Amino acid sequence: MDSGEKLLIDDKSRYNKGQSVLRDDSVIELRGADNTVDIGDNVKGRLSVSVIGNNNKIIIADNVFMISCLQIAIRLNGSTITIGPDCTFQGLVRLSSHEASSITIGADCMFSSDITASTSDVHAIFDADNVRINPAQPIVIGDHVWVGNGVKLLKGATVGSGSVIGMSSLVTRGQYPENCIIAGTPARVVRKDIHWTRHLP
Repeated sequence: MDSGEKLLIDDKSRYNKGQSVLRDDSVIELRGADNTVDIGDNVKGRLSVSVIGNNNKIIIADNVFMISCLQIAIRLNGSTITIGPDCTFQGLVRLSSHEASSITIGADCMFSSDITASTSDVHAIFDADNVRINPAQPIVIGDHVWVGNGVKLLKGATVGSGSVIGMSSLVTRGQYPENCIIAGTPARVVRKDIHWTRHLP
């Protein structure tokens, strides 16, 4: 099924889209070699992809809905960003990987707006022995996670399935358990053994 997204794709990269219709103001930019974007069926909304590098991969599964805009940016080589099925992105959400790493988002996640996730600090920091102290690290979001408005997800954060991340939280490196509420700057567990639904009772 055709739609009017703008395609800026080098010959050695690949864009595959199933039965999905993106908004006309969507842009897919793939600069470099062996970059791949795979989009499943029934994906709707505005998507902005900018990949500059080689051997990078973006996978968006079926039934993903982007109400405002999902921005994905990859720089350099060897990154993978994966979004599971049935996820929704209410407002502007930015996912970025500026060096080899990954962002993995599970199924049925609900993202609010003004959310950023970045796997690196973008610039390198070294100690007195010239050893780098801030390498890139992956970000992992489990299934059915609710990410509140204004959340920042930093490198090395892993959030368990069924959890809720409170508004404006800064989620730093570490393992956050399943079925909990995390909130604050930096984020911490404030409630355990919860579950949530998209619909009011």
